Amino acid sequence: MDPALVAIFENLMPFWLVAARLSGLFLFAPVLASRLLMRQFRVLLLVMLTVALYPAVASAGIETPPLEIGSLAMVLLAEVLIGLAIGMLATLPLVAIQVAGSIISYKMGLALAQVFNPEFDAQSEVIGQLLYLMGLAIFVQMGGLEHMVLAVMQTFETLPPGMAWLDVAPIQLMAAMTDAAFVIGLRIAMPVLLMGTLISLAMGVLMRTVPQINIMTIGFAIQIVMGLGVITVAIFAIGEVAGEGIVEAFEQIFSWARTLGEPGQDSVTTGVGDG
Repeated sequence: MDPALVAIFENLMPFWLVAARLSGLFLFAPVLASRLLMRQFRVLLLVMLTVALYPAVASAGIETPPLEIGSLAMVLLAEVLIGLAIGMLATLPLVAIQVAGSIISYKMGLALAQVFNPEFDAQSEVIGQLLYLMGLAIFVQMGGLEHMVLAVMQTFETLPPGMAWLDVAPIQLMAAMTDAAFVIGLRIAMPVLLMGTLISLAMGVLMRTVPQINIMTIGFAIQIVMGLGVITVAIFAIGEVAGEGIVEAFEQIFSWARTLGEPGQDSVTTGVGDG
């Protein structure tokens, strides 16, 4: 057989294992999993990334263990699961930002004003959509896309292609980062929630003092105007909180990637939600 064909067949299985691990990013990661991108474009981008990254994996001398037909499907699923976990962990801060915007919309009385969010293929409140797009812009500006690919590359150093199994899912890390994302959402929504509470108390006092005033008529307008004012004043602080959440998320992702395949790999979750 032609030596070139032999070399191709030897690298064919490792190549597709690398592609399977990268494909998890295109299922849930910000931007890469967006429905705004054509499916053909995402497939082409996946192949291009695999072609670009595979030589680095092959040159590191990482050998793929022999795989049986019966276990091949489970190994491929586990490879996809690694990329999917990285994409989900990177998405959590952005989801927290959108949830905070939804809470703000409810407090301002804008819950019925909804727009279509193509990222999640669902309806979302206008404030939530606004904050999500702002968080997505911060994510891209901070190099989030590049960091996700680098995190996948980091996993090849600790867990070679074909060595993954279904127990690689970082369940404890995901639970801890979900708790941290909840804290981020509260930090973003708290100024508007506090303002809404104070306005409600003031309206209650005003209604008892001057019952002739129709609170229902002016109350919603005041809530909206004051809420937008608080968001405008705190927009830079919201951006800082979002940036801190994204940085912390990637610190935990890289920490998990460095210990992937070692006993007690989920031990990196200690203290994730302390902040």
